[in-house]
Amino acid sequence: MKPANPRILTINGGSSSIKFALFEASDSLRRILEGGIERIGLPEATLRVKGLDQADNFSRLVTAPDHTVAVGDRRECASGPRPDLRWAGIPWNRTRRKAKRGE
Repeated sequence: MKPANPRILTINGGSSSIKFALFEASDSLRRILEGGIERIGLPEATLRVKGLDQADNFSRLVTAPDHTVAVGDRRECASGPRPDLRWAGIPWNRTRRKAKRGE
């Protein structure tokens, strides 16, 4: 089985939103997923995701009274709290091992 290309997750936090994009790194960067949570702290906060295929796209209302709740489940690791990024295809155990090794 051919190993997957490395991926880069970018996160941009604003005063009432968190935006993200997931890139695949090969010869050049290719955005494979993007989205965000908008209107954080307001009653109609929205999670929006757009992928390469139309079937991957969705938008829904979420409860996000603040940025901590918007990010979701947080886990403790050697370097402190770290967000659970399994939704982005980054397994929790992989990020935890890197933190323990100091990477």
